[in-house]
Amino acid sequence: MRFIIVLLVVVFNNYTCHSQTVTKGNIHFSTYYGIPLTQLYITGISSNGPIGARIEYCNKEKSSIGLEYSYKNQVINSINKPMFGNPENQWGNFTYTRMVHSITIHKNYFLYNENSLNVTFTAGVGYNFISKSYTLEDEDDSDPFVGRGLFVDVLQPIAVKLRFTSNYYFTKNFGASLSIGVGQGGLVNGGLVYKLNN
Repeated sequence: MRFIIVLLVVVFNNYTCHSQTVTKGNIHFSTYYGIPLTQLYITGISSNGPIGARIEYCNKEKSSIGLEYSYKNQVINSINKPMFGNPENQWGNFTYTRMVHSITIHKNYFLYNENSLNVTFTAGVGYNFISKSYTLEDEDDSDPFVGRGLFVDVLQPIAVKLRFTSNYYFTKNFGASLSIGVGQGGLVNGGLVYKLNN
């Protein structure tokens, strides 16, 4: 809730920025655990992650650049379930496992940066290293997702992200982060952030 309030305040104040929480030359390291978007629209799916880490360097007063790595492992179990509610397109019986390692570079733009709180908008692009396996009821069957229009692999191997992130510092160097968006990092993720220098 505080994140939303702060973001609205910033918007209605023409994005007036201050440089008290993060200043030019700062280096930040953060880790997180997230909830993937696929959890919302596919039943029978379980996920580990995304789990990620990023390092960022504040190269300008109102922006920073960064590098991020993330991992997620998704398992879909289906027992004669129709795909997206269509009884004419049965998935059949299978277990489908998909592992994704993602590496991206990104740029942060500070929307709010005062006292113990900063809010950023992030845009990034990179590469997905994807591996997948499946166990089928009929050994003669092929990949259950081929030709079925499931978009999870359509953009492979491109990794992208568009995110709003809020970092709140409990001490001068240590704090917590909350992020919402699309692409790498899942729908929502939260974790810890540490300022390596002052």
